[in-house]
Amino acid sequence: MQFPSSDTDISRSSAAARWREYVPYYKRNLAVAFPVMLTQLGAAIVGLADCIMVGHYSTTDLAAVSFANGVFFTFMVFSMGALMGITPLVGQAFVQKHDERVASLLLSGLWFTLLLGGATTLLLAACVPLMPMMGQDPRWWRRHGRT
Repeated sequence: MQFPSSDTDISRSSAAARWREYVPYYKRNLAVAFPVMLTQLGAAIVGLADCIMVGHYSTTDLAAVSFANGVFFTFMVFSMGALMGITPLVGQAFVQKHDERVASLLLSGLWFTLLLGGATTLLLAACVPLMPMMGQDPRWWRRHGRT
């Protein structure tokens, strides 16, 4: 058996031991988080693709799409944050084997998602008449039939 030669060797070996102890937890967390990460990456890629395609058309349209993506992403992140509150409740009920509570929370979560989606859609639609007050170029509104 080899003994550590200094305090630094002791701290390194204990840090490595702690890391190995938590690796299974990190793997499980990443397995759960990976779909969420892909969803957010997908939303960003869609916005990028929109900008790339519209950028070849005109700078006014590119500015409009970029601004709209920024507004939409703000609402999307708010909605995701509100919906993430359901996850720990369902997880707690599931671990405690309260199947009826799990079903109830999932159904409530579905309704909450539908209501939040509708409210978010209405809020986004309500932003449309406010675009000129946000300093957006009036040429874009005239081109697309908005006044």
